[in-house]
Amino acid sequence: MNSHKKQNGKIAISIVLAVIISLLSGLWLSRFFDGPQAREVSIEKYSTRLFKPPIPLNTFSLMDDKGKTFNPTRFLGYWTFVFFGYTNCPDVCPMALVDLNAVYSNMKSRYILGNTKVAFVSVDPERDSLEHLSDYVSYFNDDFIGLTGTKEQIDDFAGQFGAMYKQVENEKDPNDYLVDHTASIMLVDHLGRLVAIFPPPHEPKTIVAEFLKLRDRYGDGYGCLL
Repeated sequence: MNSHKKQNGKIAISIVLAVIISLLSGLWLSRFFDGPQAREVSIEKYSTRLFKPPIPLNTFSLMDDKGKTFNPTRFLGYWTFVFFGYTNCPDVCPMALVDLNAVYSNMKSRYILGNTKVAFVSVDPERDSLEHLSDYVSYFNDDFIGLTGTKEQIDDFAGQFGAMYKQVENEKDPNDYLVDHTASIMLVDHLGRLVAIFPPPHEPKTIVAEFLKLRDRYGDGYGCLL
């Protein structure tokens, strides 16, 4: 119980600090101390925001935070927002999940939440256990899905999105490293295809508006809901 309270406290502090930094600078800034700095890694594989036609995802296998296999069939019938990050991220990840919660809440108010999901993919499998990942994502929203796997599995999955990440060593404390990672939100449609990328800074209302247009274009997915 105490460990959960401590973790929730750390997340809350990260959110508050990230909001303050964001408001003061208007930029996604990193934590500044003697260790390495977290920063966004740009997407090199793709240069467009919308993909026409959408890009089908290849076979992959991950594990969700409930211990169940997450493979391509889990995308079928659902529109899924995907974000790559890690639970020790000081600023970018908590703010992205706050924004995704705002998007998710907006979907709920529009009564189209039944087949809209949010998946947080950990790029730090060494520290993000299933239990820890579950606690983290549920802090932002109980419906959010945490995903992880071996480094090879994560590399394969992230590569299909053009998402990049790299561990930044901390010479003073090897266990207190940060991870540079892509900070964009990805959107997968109900057929398991990469449809769009929303780069930071994220504006929930804009994401919702564009998402609704994409649902109108490609279908809501209820017909193939599993």
